[in-house]
Amino acid sequence: MEPGDLESAPTGDWQRGRLTSDGYSAAVDPQHINTLIIRRATNGGTPVETARIARHNSYDGISCYAFLPGRRQVVVGSNYGLTLHDADSGTTLREFVGHTGIIWAVAVSPDGRTLLSASGDQTLKLWDLESVVSDPQLKTVAPLLNFFFTKDQQDFVAWTEEGYYSASPGGEDLIGWHTNRGIDKAASFPPRGSTPKCCTSRKWWNWCRQLAAPKKLCSRPPKF
Repeated sequence: MEPGDLESAPTGDWQRGRLTSDGYSAAVDPQHINTLIIRRATNGGTPVETARIARHNSYDGISCYAFLPGRRQVVVGSNYGLTLHDADSGTTLREFVGHTGIIWAVAVSPDGRTLLSASGDQTLKLWDLESVVSDPQLKTVAPLLNFFFTKDQQDFVAWTEEGYYSASPGGEDLIGWHTNRGIDKAASFPPRGSTPKCCTSRKWWNWCRQLAAPKKLCSRPPKF
């Protein structure tokens, strides 16, 4: 994408990703697209390299990054991953697991408590950053909340990993049951208001209740 292709910045209550913080700055290594070089300004003003954050695969190009305010930490997004690192050593502190596409953009809230990421999988995801301090032994986390917005910006779906969701009136039509029917047939997709044939037994319903699975999507037992 060329600079001239970028749309003008939105107005209102929003937050860009911090590209510098507390004297730290970063840039992708021009010789290795999978490596992010972290630098920190010295008293003389000359930036000194503090760390190199490199993905294991040479083709896992780094696409975005953002510093956490006052934490000496940096979030890095790439083709295949989203991670949090120590800005002084490059050590990986946390892996954010959930996206299935390139991570195109990240932004940290002004208070440093949450992270928002945008991906080529057409979703935005909100992540917890407070537990980095409260539970440093936790190495991988799932998103707090997932978002999908339609291209015309008229409808949305927001959902948690536990199965709760909220949606606009039109967004309800995007929710349903994906049911595989074999290698030689296309999967079926009954809408939210119906129950797939594979789920029409009392045994199945009792099993769902034991797993606490029937949330909003399957809030009423089917008629048997």
